[in-house]
Amino acid sequence: MLLNLGYSIGHSLRGAPYDFRKGPEEQSVYFKKLKSLIEETYAINGNKKVIILCHSMGALMSEILLHQQTQEWKDKYIKSLVTISGAWGGFVNILRTYTNGAYYSGYILNASSTYSSVPWLIPHPFIWNFDEVLVETSTKNYSLNNIKDYFIDVNKEDAWELYKNINPYLENDHIPLGVELHCIYGYGIPTVKKIYFDKGTFPNALPVLIKGDGDGIVNKRSLRACAYWMKLQNQPIYLVPIKGGGHALILQNNSTLEYIKNLLI
Repeated sequence: MLLNLGYSIGHSLRGAPYDFRKGPEEQSVYFKKLKSLIEETYAINGNKKVIILCHSMGALMSEILLHQQTQEWKDKYIKSLVTISGAWGGFVNILRTYTNGAYYSGYILNASSTYSSVPWLIPHPFIWNFDEVLVETSTKNYSLNNIKDYFIDVNKEDAWELYKNINPYLENDHIPLGVELHCIYGYGIPTVKKIYFDKGTFPNALPVLIKGDGDGIVNKRSLRACAYWMKLQNQPIYLVPIKGGGHALILQNNSTLEYIKNLLI
């Protein structure tokens, strides 16, 4: 689609993949390279402002990049940020990564529970209340207030150390990005809002998944969390909800593609 609009790979159309296993505290080199890529792309295209387009955790990566820059830099180099299925405030179902009742299995589960990026996707306190129950069992409930207990009780104490590394970034969630923002997200798909373990099943058995609204992976409140900054910055923020848009399948959705096409023409 973009090639048909006159974009050229390596010149006006450039990619910036990152290692999704790593949390932000391990991405300092990536952020430096991304900043340089944006500046270079601006220069080789006749000092034309850059549009950043990202999906899922890419929204969080973009948030950190923009928080690291001055407003003068953003005004010069960035035309807009376009996020698709942005996991701005994390999502509840990620907590299953740490239990034997997760949708992963075997070595995949064991490996993913050690990724420093996973704690970054645990519900963020600027979207979820500290006392809101995320995991319920017959003997104890877990919320952000006692998330340390959760890690200990599922025998993932190392994950608590990784979670503590994320806290400085969570504290910046309330800071607006200072650029024009387009938040494209799906809704209307049952999405886990609470995880329930019946008596004697925690943490080794499959839990009961209590569903709410979202894109099948990320909860709706997280997907539209960019609305939080609307009154905190001068640059416009556009919410683009797409009914039935799945977390990944929304990338193929005609409404998504048409919206992006209109932005890039």
